[in-house]
Amino acid sequence: MRVSPRRFYNWLPTLIIVMAILAVSIGALALAYVKNRLIATTGESLALAAADIADKLDRILYEHYRHIQAMAHVPVFQGRDQAAMASYLQQLKKDYPRYMWVGSTDKTGRIVASTDLGSVGKDWSGRRWFRNVHDWGGVDAQDAQVVEESGGVPVVLFTAPLTGPQGQFLGIVTTMVGLPVLEDVFDWTVRAFQIQRGEEGRLEWQFLTRDGDVILDFPLRQEGKVNLRELGVLSALFAGSAQPGYVEEEHRRRHVAVVTGYAQTEGYGMFTGLHWGVLVRMDRSAILAPIQRVLLILGLAGALVFIPMLGFLSWATRRVKLEWTHTQEREEWLSTTLSSIGDAVIATDERGRVTFMNPVAQSLTGWRLEDAKGRALNHVFAIVNEATQQPAEDPVTKVIREGTIVGLANHTVLIAKDGSQRPIDDSGAPIRNARGDVIGVILVFRDISETKQREKELQYTEEQLRQSQKMEAVGKLAGGIAHDFNNLLTAITGYSDLLLGHVPPDSLARRNVEEIRKAALRAGSLTHQLLAFSRRQVLAPKVLDLNAVVTNLEPLLRRLIGEDIELSSAPSPILGRVLADPGQIEQIILNLVVNARDAMPRGGRLTIETANVELDEAYASQHVTVQPGRYVMLAVSDTGVGMDAATQLRIFEPFFTTKEPGKGTGLGLSTVYGIVKQSGGYIWVYSEPRRGATFKIYLPRSEGTPEVLEPVVAPAKAFVSTETILLVEDDEAVRELVRGILEEKGYAVLVACRSEEAFKLNGQHEGPIHLLLSDVVMPTMSGPELAERLKSSRPRMKVLYMSGYTDDAVVRLGVLTEGTPFLQKPFTPNALLHKVHEVLGTSARERWA
Repeated sequence: MRVSPRRFYNWLPTLIIVMAILAVSIGALALAYVKNRLIATTGESLALAAADIADKLDRILYEHYRHIQAMAHVPVFQGRDQAAMASYLQQLKKDYPRYMWVGSTDKTGRIVASTDLGSVGKDWSGRRWFRNVHDWGGVDAQDAQVVEESGGVPVVLFTAPLTGPQGQFLGIVTTMVGLPVLEDVFDWTVRAFQIQRGEEGRLEWQFLTRDGDVILDFPLRQEGKVNLRELGVLSALFAGSAQPGYVEEEHRRRHVAVVTGYAQTEGYGMFTGLHWGVLVRMDRSAILAPIQRVLLILGLAGALVFIPMLGFLSWATRRVKLEWTHTQEREEWLSTTLSSIGDAVIATDERGRVTFMNPVAQSLTGWRLEDAKGRALNHVFAIVNEATQQPAEDPVTKVIREGTIVGLANHTVLIAKDGSQRPIDDSGAPIRNARGDVIGVILVFRDISETKQREKELQYTEEQLRQSQKMEAVGKLAGGIAHDFNNLLTAITGYSDLLLGHVPPDSLARRNVEEIRKAALRAGSLTHQLLAFSRRQVLAPKVLDLNAVVTNLEPLLRRLIGEDIELSSAPSPILGRVLADPGQIEQIILNLVVNARDAMPRGGRLTIETANVELDEAYASQHVTVQPGRYVMLAVSDTGVGMDAATQLRIFEPFFTTKEPGKGTGLGLSTVYGIVKQSGGYIWVYSEPRRGATFKIYLPRSEGTPEVLEPVVAPAKAFVSTETILLVEDDEAVRELVRGILEEKGYAVLVACRSEEAFKLNGQHEGPIHLLLSDVVMPTMSGPELAERLKSSRPRMKVLYMSGYTDDAVVRLGVLTEGTPFLQKPFTPNALLHKVHEVLGTSARERWA
């Protein structure tokens, strides 16, 4: 078969271009892959080097940390003989050349012995390390800094307290380690890296404080002059992360691309570390140097291939242009028309008669091109205003009048030949010949029915999001109110219980106190419901079989709903498990059943159903807060009065109720909502007026074996103890109540209203402190932070937290952290004593009353 020259010349330039692009693309991809792998491998090596340096620094600083601990117990410091101490310190400095300075003070802060005689007699009472050790005890490690005794050299200071036989404070002993000594750690690791990389592996490295100040720098020697974090250097910012890594960045001084490995010192053993950043940097050009020669060869080879190809392409293009000159004007017209093939296209002449319709236009209008050709446009393309149904302006008239591309009427509806209507988005433009004269009009339009539907769906999703945000805001407010009330109720119920223990059984005063206590308990139940709605209550989740929970509740539910309501259940035979608090799940079912009962005053049918469901992406796209996944569904349906859309938008709000005054608190469904959300699930309601309602709850499926619930252990008998308890509570009423309860049972109570006072009492108390009883949230320092600080000096001290709400460091997401003792406010005196006794455990020396 003979190929025509026209076809050959038409395809030849395209073929050459495709081959050239393919060759260049393959080469570029291969080169990019090699570069990226080389950069990544080197970056990982730099990160490992930085991590190795950080580890060595941690171990060296740990040695000095342990050394200062041992020095504090050397007998020479107990005798306080200044000459003996000075002799010992001089010998110590000879034995340990890393120490630039070693000295000791008396209890007032005056230096009494030092390796530098000029330092003796100086007053250190205002120095930070002296105050820290004096006030808090334990070893103090100060970050790199220049002090008067270091001679202008940055040093790390380790300070330990000196104590007498009875634990009295005698002074401190301090060592200073010069940072230049630590450069050996860098030198060894960097030298090993350079040996591995050869001449092209020369490195820069820097050593930063936790705030970003440069304290060691090679080779620039900019110690103490710059702060890399303030300059926004990426590697310095990333060095504060927990894991080592590397980053590509620009060198701030030389303005060249570099690859920087980073790591952070994290401490070793009991030494928590100074969190220094370690940066090891290498020029990107040096990393890529091994492949530069390959790049040069590839570039020359590409040029040798591309230049002849370009010449041949130019020759072929000229031939093609020469052959197609006479048909180019027609080709441009066809290209303009066919390029709009994705939308509907109608072309007319200058008088508005149809000359062309593409298949999409024929489908939308219902007119075939053969029938429409030569007809007036307004017969084929009939458009009206969506709202008024009045005919829209003739598109041809508008385009010819304005002489440019125009958008046609907004909210336009196209009426097809069969009378069906669909919303469209349209535009028109003039068709001009080579002289610029208008020879027709082209209309481009599309069916926007799906777009309109998506806009409606988006509006619905936005409404869901606004409702979710409103519920979240109300929940936060409710949780805050419940927290404040819990502190007040703790004092009311506690003092009521104490009064009941001292009032005769038959007295009028006892009845009055009992009424006060009952009112406080009812208020406590109200705050419990508010905490449930705000998702700030304490949960004890277990792997549950919802079928078993429903079955166990059925006898109670039947008594609850009465004989005029039929109760039926539809459990799934292969139901998955959920991780939830069994008591809260029972509360959900009870609240929904009570709500359904009240919606059927004349009787009806109530159905409880369980099933395994899979919520896919399509469902999640229509329910803004839902995450796709595997769930277990619990549905409660009734045949009651139902609800309209406005009521459904508010049913989960606290205190919203459609019942008569005095018939309900409006907290039942809000409690259900809070429990479901706190359990990681979702709840949706489906209802119409007079057609009943269905509440569907979706809880994440859990892989586990259902647990058997253990019976509640009866409270222990009253007991009297002699342990010492450090009580820290910022609320005065609760603090005095707890103090009175504990002291009445024989406990020795040290009382503090905030963390500073607690530290002071801890330092002044010479005997053991058996238990720290602390509020979780306090003004200056949280309970967990306080406990961690005190544990360093009293490691055997036990801790019990108490709080009026649980959105804090001890209780995360409403679930008690395993092994963390916690007491929820409000509590009774017996509950407090039982919990204290339980936490003290076998270490408590009890004396039964």
